[in-house]
Amino acid sequence: VIVGHIGKKKKIEVAKKAKKMKIPLQNLNIEKFLKELENKK
Repeated sequence: VIVGHIGKKKKIEVAKKAKKMKIPLQNLNIEKFLKELENKK
């Protein structure tokens, strides 16, 4: 699964769903991406 140019909110939703369903996203490191979001809050 490749995540293209989508909004940040949508990207977060997709990342969380993919993590739940254990689907690897080719161009998005889910763990790293979600960690960065937590750090920004």
